[in-house]
Amino acid sequence: MQRIPYRLTGGTEIAYVIRRVERNQRPTSNGECPWSIRQTGVYHKLTYPHDGSASSSVFILIAPSRTIENEVSQCLPGSPSEGEVMKPHFSIHERLMADGLSSWMDYMAWLESECKQKADRLIVWDVEDRDKHLTYFKVDDRQRLKQLGDYITDLIVILQTAVNTIGRIGKSCQRHCQLSCGAGNDCSCSSMIGELSEYEEESRIYLERAKVLQERVQSTEQLLTDLLSFEETRALKQLARASHVETKALKELAQTSQEESHHLAELAKRSAEDAAAVKMLSLLGLVYLPTTIVANFFSTAFVKIDEQGGIYISPWVWILAVISVPLTVATVFLWILSVRYSDSSWFLKVTRIRHKPVSHREGEEADLERGRLRGQTETDVTQGRMPLFSLMRPSTYATTTTKAD
Repeated sequence: MQRIPYRLTGGTEIAYVIRRVERNQRPTSNGECPWSIRQTGVYHKLTYPHDGSASSSVFILIAPSRTIENEVSQCLPGSPSEGEVMKPHFSIHERLMADGLSSWMDYMAWLESECKQKADRLIVWDVEDRDKHLTYFKVDDRQRLKQLGDYITDLIVILQTAVNTIGRIGKSCQRHCQLSCGAGNDCSCSSMIGELSEYEEESRIYLERAKVLQERVQSTEQLLTDLLSFEETRALKQLARASHVETKALKELAQTSQEESHHLAELAKRSAEDAAAVKMLSLLGLVYLPTTIVANFFSTAFVKIDEQGGIYISPWVWILAVISVPLTVATVFLWILSVRYSDSSWFLKVTRIRHKPVSHREGEEADLERGRLRGQTETDVTQGRMPLFSLMRPSTYATTTTKAD
């Protein structure tokens, strides 16, 4: 608080907040801002007593900077330079404005350098470079540009407020000069008004530069957004191309599977034709078998033709029936036994027949073929197209056997 004597009548009050920027000495490795925004609250009451006594000014400064604090302390009673800074009344406002605007240029230079680093990486990036684009920019750069944009927005608001504040203080100083100094032009108030006008113009210049910097950040941000969208579009195209290749491969696989199914159908058809041929040969054998048996019977010594042309039957002909009938029964029994127990381990061990090792896929195909043949056989029997005596075990069509060495 400081009182400045003046011999005027009337009074005025001024209250405002001035913001400044200072370095905070924080490390920038983690992306933190090395600058901090500070603010100082100012209250000034200028009193003009009616009795003609000396006027006084009352200042209340809240959180001033060290520079302002040192300059104000020199004007306190008892200091070696008492009263040098505080004359005239608006000198402290001039010092506050000078201190508040002193670091904004350095702060904007830092913002501009940060923006330029991001912009340079985007400009030098080659669109056709599909392997090294991540070394030039990342999604984090988009967040950083947004952060810089917020800093500049706050800067514009602060500078616009500073322009308005300095203008109001200049008008108050001019009004005070008219009341205290009259029409004279050589008073100290006129120089103070000129200083405040220069600070107002300086703050306007800073404001215009901040707006240009904001446009630059927005342009860089838009460029980065477009590049990220371009990369996303190219990634989607590559994904679509890969999907097209995969779809084509699936179509080729389906076509191959269809051809394989057709081949299996042809193989099944040929197997059925072979089975039909075997049945036909069996039927032919059954047709010629009685004739063959009769011919063989009459060619034996049991039946002879004597000299008179008569047929002589040997009394030992019963031996033929005694031997052939049991042998036929034994043959039929062994055939039935082999068909029913052909897959059992003891039968394979006795007959020394081993199945050829097959893979899992071949086993599945054999089972499928076995089921198909079984269904076809049952259908043929039901519809009367295949005689019952020609039925064979379906596994004989699908099982491949080899005799052991």
